[in-house]
This record gives sequence, structure tokens and C-alpha cells, in this order.
Amino acid sequence: MRPLVGGMLLVGAFAAVFLLGGKALGVWEPLPVATPAAAQSPLPQTASFKGPKPSRMTTDRKKAGVGRKKDRHAPREHLRRNDMATARQAVLRLSDMRGHWKPARPSSEQGGGCRGNDPDFSRFTITGKAHSAFGGGDSFIESRVKLFANAGQAEQYFAAAYNRTFLRCIRDGVKRWLAEGGLRPRVVDARFSTGPPVGVQTAVYVVDYVITTHRGTRYDYPIDVITFRTGRAVARLSFASIPSDDGYRPCACELYEARLVESRLRRP
Repeated sequence: MRPLVGGMLLVGAFAAVFLLGGKALGVWEPLPVATPAAAQSPLPQTASFKGPKPSRMTTDRKKAGVGRKKDRHAPREHLRRNDMATARQAVLRLSDMRGHWKPARPSSEQGGGCRGNDPDFSRFTITGKAHSAFGGGDSFIESRVKLFANAGQAEQYFAAAYNRTFLRCIRDGVKRWLAEGGLRPRVVDARFSTGPPVGVQTAVYVVDYVITTHRGTRYDYPIDVITFRTGRAVARLSFASIPSDDGYRPCACELYEARLVESRLRRP
């Protein structure tokens, strides 16, 4: 549905959003296909931050399950075949893209949230889940869907997870990772809203950074996160470095993709 934009992919920096906030982590008329504006200037190779690499010993311990601490606040999982199929059908697919987008590794759902945003979800039960991610140039798109045991659980989960505090998780988490990658990030805008509406409950996060490289070159790096609930499902669509042809954020193309996922979740 959208063309590819160029540049170097900043997957590591973008994934910081969900390493820090991952826990927190109807009928509509078809929207016209919206495409972003021309690509921004490509980010230099030095800006392609993948995050700190774990030591060999740390990696081996994780594979063996040594030292892995169970998150007592995480939702329980009782996955059902039908709900898993529903979630997989709902997330964005490669066929939804247009151009040379490629599947990418989704961000991690591990992590303890951030200060002030560590609610207890242990009373909720996830019955289906799926995710997808795509990268191209300096842009990254990810979609995640979770189905809960009932609509009441989904409603409470959404209200506790996607509040104003989650904006700080995104803003500060990405800024810190960019800085650890040798860049100088500055937040120029960070805002939370409950619209434009997608589904029954909606929370939208917009954060704009200006990145300065060690050579003094500056680049814009926008991040948009659209979250919503419909029925028993909670979804999150995340976008990094997607240009907006009309200047609005989130752009029409991002809203189109969020509503596409929402429409698939409402199918019988």
C-alpha cells in the first residue's frame, strides 16, 4: 500500500521504544491509498545504530534460560488456535506494502516498562497474538495484535498500558538509545492524543527528534505510534522515519494501515 523510502535503517534505536515500554505494551468506508512524500536525505552509515551487543556469555545464558527472571506483572497466556489465526490475519503483511520493503525483525517485548508505567497485568489472559515488521531505507513499520479472554480485559489493559505516561517511555527511551549509538538527539515535539479514532479506544503518540551526527550533520527522525482497541483485541502500529506528504502526524498512510488492521479484527 505504500512505497519504500530510502536511507539507512535505524531499527535498533526504534526498538528501544518497546524494550522500555513493551509491557504497557467497526464498519468503515475504504480509505484511499495514501503514500508518503519523497524520502528525506539518507542517514549516514554512522547513524545506523543497532544497539549494544550482548556478550557471548550473556547470550549463551539467555539461550539456556539461566538468570531469566519471570515478570510477575506480565499477562498470562492461554493461546487458542482460532485467536492465534485471527491475530496473524490482522497484522500488516508484505502484500500490504508497495516497493522494496522487506520483512524485518520485530522489536522485543521484553523489559520492565519505564518509571511510572509498570502496571500489573497478571490478572489478564492473552489468548492470541501476532506481530510483523518491515524495513526499508531509514524507515521501519511494525504491527502487533493481542487478543484477550474478553472485551473487558482488553479495555482495562488498554487503559492501563496506553496512557499519557507511555509517551515519556517512547520519548526518553529512543533518545537514550540514539545517544548510546554516538548520536546527539534532541526532542523537538512530543504529544499524546486520543485521535484520530481507530477502533473503540485510541491512543496516538508522536515524537519528533533532530539527530546530529559526530560530523555536525542534522537529520529529522519522526516516530509515530498508533494504538487501539476493538472488541477483545488490542493493537499497536509503530512507524519510524515515515515522511508525511501533507505535514500531518500521524500521516494518512499510517492511519490507513491502522484502520486496515482494525477492519481485519472485526471480521467474523
